[in-house]
Parts: sequence; C-alpha cells; structure tokens
Amino acid sequence: MLFPRHALCLAGLFQTFSMVWCFSPFPHR
Repeated sequence: MLFPRHALCLAGLFQTFSMVWCFSPFPHR
C-alpha cells in the first residue's frame, strides 16, 4: 500500500514534533 509523499512528510513532522514534545519542559497531557 503506497502512501502519498505529503503523508510521509506529515508523519515525519509529527514524529519530530512528538520527540521534541517529549524532551520539552512543557507539561505533558
């Protein structure tokens, strides 16, 4: 099953954001 390139880009951005969120001093929800 092939995913569109923008979907992969969104997945990469979400992964990076989640990793930054985990290491960020902001309170977790």
